[in-house]
Amino acid sequence: MPPKTKDGRTTGETLGNLIITFGAAMADALDDPKVREKAKDLSQAVVDAAAKAWGDRMKDEEAKKKVRVVGKVARDFGRSLEDHFKAEEPEKPESTEPAA
Repeated sequence: MPPKTKDGRTTGETLGNLIITFGAAMADALDDPKVREKAKDLSQAVVDAAAKAWGDRMKDEEAKKKVRVVGKVARDFGRSLEDHFKAEEPEKPESTEPAA
């Protein structure tokens, strides 16, 4: 049986919940029912595969290193999205007052 995390879930379940949350957030951002359904399907497929494959691998240091890389990539991806979609500051109108 796979080891449980502090909250009583397996690592695969925890990873699955993160992926489902990410898929739901992307679907909400795109606000398209077809995309929402595809994101849900993809998330569930990844969750199912991760839960089956993960097992006791979290005891393996190499697997832990790879998961940390995934976390860094996810952080970088999130920051890139934020930077890309930041609201640009509107240009300040030039003053119509005469210079002193």
